[in-house]
Amino acid sequence: MNAYHGQSSVTSISAAGLGALQRRARSGRAAAAALTARGRGRVLVLGHRGSPGPERPENSVAAVSASFLRGADGVEVDVRLTGDGVLVCSHGPAVRAASGEWVAVSGASWKDLRAGHGGAASLEEVLLAVGRHGLRRLIVEAKPVDDDALSARTAATLGAVLAPAGRFVDVTVSSFDPALLLQTRRALRTDAIRTALLGETGTPAHALLRRALEDGHDEIHPALPDLCAAPHVVGAARGLGVGVTCWTVNAQPDLRRMADLGIEAVVTDDVAGACAALREHAAVTALHAPVTALHRVG
Repeated sequence: MNAYHGQSSVTSISAAGLGALQRRARSGRAAAAALTARGRGRVLVLGHRGSPGPERPENSVAAVSASFLRGADGVEVDVRLTGDGVLVCSHGPAVRAASGEWVAVSGASWKDLRAGHGGAASLEEVLLAVGRHGLRRLIVEAKPVDDDALSARTAATLGAVLAPAGRFVDVTVSSFDPALLLQTRRALRTDAIRTALLGETGTPAHALLRRALEDGHDEIHPALPDLCAAPHVVGAARGLGVGVTCWTVNAQPDLRRMADLGIEAVVTDDVAGACAALREHAAVTALHAPVTALHRVG
């Protein structure tokens, strides 16, 4: 049983949650308009941990740069806090250090991780890499933290590193951990950086939306199967000013379905393939749109 189950409606929203949502919707209109103009109404394509490959470990600067070379509108990376207070991009809780041993990120130093197998990238390095490609989208996924003190330090460090970045990178902080995400939202002290509640596979999309509304977040990031099971949530979210980004979307039929639903973005393992599939779908849709309109008139 995950934290969102048992919440079956999005209609019961606290006054505080709705007030936070309305304030953030007002302040986020300029950023949302810029994003829509950049995407020109199409679904944005985000590389899942960049575009990993030979000599390009996931979450590395090389993988991030490769995503943009393949046509991505942005990337998603995972972050954890080291023992000496540096945010590094790592999906797993342990990485191979310079000694060759696997060590917990939370107990290691940045120097050891940097010298280790594959050379972990810091979040600041990734921000610079994304910024070199213009105003692009970056989703920073803060991995769940069990320790309260580590959670507080992670949120504070995310706030300190990301708050200035909103001027040159379009950033959303996401997390499966509602408590950590709420701490991070407060630590950011700016509405230029958006926050998104991630849903584990099996989390009902309506429950995810309701929790995001309660906590005053800007976006929801449901898993593909859960959004397919409740496509009406996209319209409900849009009506409430909440963005929807779906993970992880690779197959062409799924990409087409997400485009038809009108979600904001997809996170994908195949950037080039997703870009091609969505371009083709947009062209076919545009070709048939006048015919559909005439049929409706008739």
